[in-house]
Amino acid sequence: MTNELVKIIKNDDGDILPNVEQEWCLVDANPSLDVARVLCTQAVLDIDTNAEWEEKSVARGGITCDKCITIIKAYKAVKL
Repeated sequence: MTNELVKIIKNDDGDILPNVEQEWCLVDANPSLDVARVLCTQAVLDIDTNAEWEEKSVARGGITCDKCITIIKAYKAVKL
């Protein structure tokens, strides 16, 4: 299994994000979602958006977004 990551370059409002705000975020792997979404913001990743992003797949790690990492740690803390 690989981590599907995105780096938002331009948001849906058409604003280009400064380099310091361009972080690699995890694509939400929730199978019940109707479209691909960024984990931390739930921003939609489809052709109907004005946003622009880069994509990459990595076998391990690669996430640089603090919000995504916090969410992942919270899920990992759940005891099943």
